Amino acid sequence: SRATLTFTYPDGSTHAGARTPTYVSPSQLSYQFNNASDPGTWHVVVTNPGTGGQSSNSYPFTVN
Repeated sequence: SRATLTFTYPDGSTHAGARTPTYVSPSQLSYQFNNASDPGTWHVVVTNPGTGGQSSNSYPFTVN
């Protein structure tokens, strides 16, 4: 099963991602942003799969 990676756009809307994150290891996912079309401060939350899957805290980062 796979974790869900949800991004919050700088305008506040959410996006599950047209591009799929890549599984790297049990503690790492990789996702490629496009600097030209995705600029701004984003917030990411990772949710574990399954019933009662827990979510991480929201983490902000900037794409220039």
